[in-house]
Amino acid sequence: MLAPRVGDCGKMNVAQRYRHLYRDVQNTDGASMERVMTALADPPLNGTELGSRNYSVSVAPPRDPTAEQAAVRVTRVVAVLITVVIAVASFVLSFSSLWSLAARSAWPARLAWLWPVIVDGTIVLATMAIVALAGYRSLRGNRRYFWAVLCAAAVVSVSGNAVHALIPDTAPLVPWLSAVIACVPPIALLATTHTLAILWRLRVDTTADPAIEVQESAVAVAVSRVEKSDAVAAAIHERGLLTNHPTSTISEVLRYLHDHKPPMSQRAIGLQLHLHHDTVGKIREAAAAVLGMSNSTPTPTTPR
Repeated sequence: MLAPRVGDCGKMNVAQRYRHLYRDVQNTDGASMERVMTALADPPLNGTELGSRNYSVSVAPPRDPTAEQAAVRVTRVVAVLITVVIAVASFVLSFSSLWSLAARSAWPARLAWLWPVIVDGTIVLATMAIVALAGYRSLRGNRRYFWAVLCAAAVVSVSGNAVHALIPDTAPLVPWLSAVIACVPPIALLATTHTLAILWRLRVDTTADPAIEVQESAVAVAVSRVEKSDAVAAAIHERGLLTNHPTSTISEVLRYLHDHKPPMSQRAIGLQLHLHHDTVGKIREAAAAVLGMSNSTPTPTTPR
């Protein structure tokens, strides 16, 4: 089976060309086979023969972080303004529809405007409570309650607007619909009062998680040990000791000597790091000299 050498197999013209060539191979004779082999030896790429194509590399213009940040800030400001305009317009239209609907049910027109305030105010309160409790994993049950309140208030608001559009202004409301509208304020009062009680009892826990404190402490200790080993290894080289071994190797040996639990023998450390155990001992002596733990300063060593 022939394996074409194609530089970009994803191009549609190349795939079509190969399908035609495959049909030629199935009913091939000497002339068509020669044509197929010639095409496979130098296939077209984007309508241009590979042998005659001039390749060029396009260089992307340099990025301007300042311009990008400015664009992001402008986009945020515009998004906030658009959101505010949409929110105000939606509230005004919804308020008008719900006010008209409430005025046709159980209350006089001078009090009916309170009904849309109750419905839309419950939506806003539930949304703010969800945002406030978003960072508290232990209050997942309270968040579910707020989501339920938000969904219920949103259903009432959307349904009220739909009913207002369906029923003409001059047509009276059926009694059961007026009863449902009249039940909304006391139910909203119960929901918002319970929401207030939950938020009132909420205390921001400023104490850190003990597990996180232990983890951060362990990381700090580990970093401190690594920095100390690197500093001692650098001091050993500054004294002209063990210069035939890189600082990283000396530091690694020191970590095995002082930080590994359970303690390892010099021979075991040497096997682990592919060093002679005498070299491990010399590193121990040099570190002791640098740290002032030995009265004798070892002489510079030569490679073994």
